[in-house]
Amino acid sequence: MAKILFIQPGFAHYRRDLFDLFHESHEVTFVFLRNMNSYPSETGPNAHWNMIFLNKEKSWFWVYALVGVILKSKPDLIIVSNNGSWQSIASGITANVLRIPVILWSEAWEMPLLSLSKPFWKRWIKEARVRISAKTASAVVASGKKSSIYNRKYLSGLIPVFQAYQSTRDLRELSTETAIPDKAPNVIEILYLSRIVRLKGLDYLIHAFSLLEEEHNNVKLTIVGDGPFLKECRELSEKLDVGNITFEGSVPNEKTRAYYERADIFVLPNSGIGGIEGWGLVLNEAASMGLPIITTDAVGAAGDLVIQDVNGLIINPASIQELKQSLEKLVTNDILRNKMGIASRKLFEKLNNYEKMFMSFQDAISTVRTEI
Repeated sequence: MAKILFIQPGFAHYRRDLFDLFHESHEVTFVFLRNMNSYPSETGPNAHWNMIFLNKEKSWFWVYALVGVILKSKPDLIIVSNNGSWQSIASGITANVLRIPVILWSEAWEMPLLSLSKPFWKRWIKEARVRISAKTASAVVASGKKSSIYNRKYLSGLIPVFQAYQSTRDLRELSTETAIPDKAPNVIEILYLSRIVRLKGLDYLIHAFSLLEEEHNNVKLTIVGDGPFLKECRELSEKLDVGNITFEGSVPNEKTRAYYERADIFVLPNSGIGGIEGWGLVLNEAASMGLPIITTDAVGAAGDLVIQDVNGLIINPASIQELKQSLEKLVTNDILRNKMGIASRKLFEKLNNYEKMFMSFQDAISTVRTEI
């Protein structure tokens, strides 16, 4: 049984099952930089876990506190996420000095054209920080194919990369008690359910839907979520005079099943403006509910959990016309929607698995401990 320090930005409800497996199998202490729950959810940490909260929200000295935790606990190994983050750099350097192996858990990947659009100095700083993280890692656990390719670019050939597909709870196993209005007959409902921040591309979806609505009177757009970009999206829908659109606000994850169940199509339209999506766990949720999916190349799960023309459509980011055409393709073809929905569920059952995810970490742990 390994003594592990598992460092995370904050607790997220979709990690609980994975962390329970760690708790059952190792002497693990979870270090959460933030005290607050990261997502709207009624699920909290397991009270039986060993946990340390560094209160990053209020403390300017959390990096020093993190180093102090490592020095005091003297773990057999450290697992830390986010390439190039201060938490991965501080943890990695401290661990290397103490000769403690580090497993870097990474969702990171890149779109070269988007990266080149950023100022040179920002690209240089980011790459320098990522290289430092890579230098201190004994192994990497990557979230998917894109992340595996990206990480190998920065690692020496001797550093192993393991793949652990991002997983979340199967929404079909959640309660259906949440009551929402039934869908009107013959209406095709398009669902957006995620944080409402600029990079998610909701404004592009609203633009595309406004064009779709001009040609089809049987469509509805439902938006579930909250965030700093919500006000602009509301104003945009009013400016475009979008008719059949509803903003549902923030809904706890445990009560989202009803929205997925009522929907016919799920869209995550990440625009690539301001950043890419590391993975996109709402796609796991949509796939669990058997929905056809439209997303963009700026989403990490594209190519793994969403496969072009199998269970969804993958388009170029920030393209209103491509998004409108993809929506129209699914709106007007019941057979295709049903076929892709069935394929989504099959891909979910194949890739979304906490036990397999945990075993990838186990393989990484066994490898680095053997090398000590």
